[in-house]
Amino acid sequence: MIGGTWWKGSGKVKDINYTQRLPSLSFGIDYGMKVHWDGTKDDPATVVILGEGPATNIEAGQEQGTFRGPDPSMVKYWTSDEFKWRDPSGAAPINQAVLQGDPDKSGIYVQIIRYKSGAYSRPHFHPNDGFVMVLKGTLNVGTDRKFDTNEMVAMPTGTFMQHFGKQVHYQGAKDEEALILVAGYGPATATPAEDK
Repeated sequence: MIGGTWWKGSGKVKDINYTQRLPSLSFGIDYGMKVHWDGTKDDPATVVILGEGPATNIEAGQEQGTFRGPDPSMVKYWTSDEFKWRDPSGAAPINQAVLQGDPDKSGIYVQIIRYKSGAYSRPHFHPNDGFVMVLKGTLNVGTDRKFDTNEMVAMPTGTFMQHFGKQVHYQGAKDEEALILVAGYGPATATPAEDK
């Protein structure tokens, strides 16, 4: 969820009065071959969907009965205040919360990275492609082995980009905090590549 409010339910009994409210910056998992339903109520929502295809929708039908909330065996979700940050104090200039998988291992991973104003990574590369969505603020990105904040390109909120595997880049926040969603197929280990 990157904007607005999303409402989530599961199973074949549909009752929008008991859907789970997922505010902006929430994260959820719809388990494969499990029945779920979702949508908006009073305001629009913007949702980023990540996964391994095919992602076809199969109508599951609807049943009568009582629905009292999403079944955690069908859907799982976290609001942003439930994210487990690497530095829970929030003092680190660059902080990370892994939402799914493990970026250091093979497989799909999803993480949120927060750059405080003035915090940057140094030139590096990853073995595989990574996909980035700027959720808040402006992310500044450079693509050279020489670190130079004057040569960075500004990526405002809502920008989507791809970091190609084995290609050097660095990024961070200049004047305001930046929050990004990063996903890909791991490992996403970083190899330093800076020319001093």
